[in-house]
Amino acid sequence: MTDASKETLFDSIRSQRCLVCSKLGVDVAHVKTRGSGGPDEAWNLMSLCRRDHAIQHQIGIVSFIRLHPTVAAYLASNGWVIENGKLWNDRLNPSL
Repeated sequence: MTDASKETLFDSIRSQRCLVCSKLGVDVAHVKTRGSGGPDEAWNLMSLCRRDHAIQHQIGIVSFIRLHPTVAAYLASNGWVIENGKLWNDRLNPSL
């Protein structure tokens, strides 16, 4: 992904509302963090306000999903599933 297309994708997400509280002015939140190898791809990104983004990091993504059905539905539509208490997406291992 080029820097320009990444910036376009991020701008598109920033123009959305928070998946939890519907506030405008959101962060681009990674489902699988960049630090753990998560890509800057649309299926790995979601729109969260700063407060909800911080909570997601504090309690962990699986607990956050279980608390917020709108987040669970959004992630499911992007191929994310919880298996054995862990979040997974088949796109993380394209060789399968």
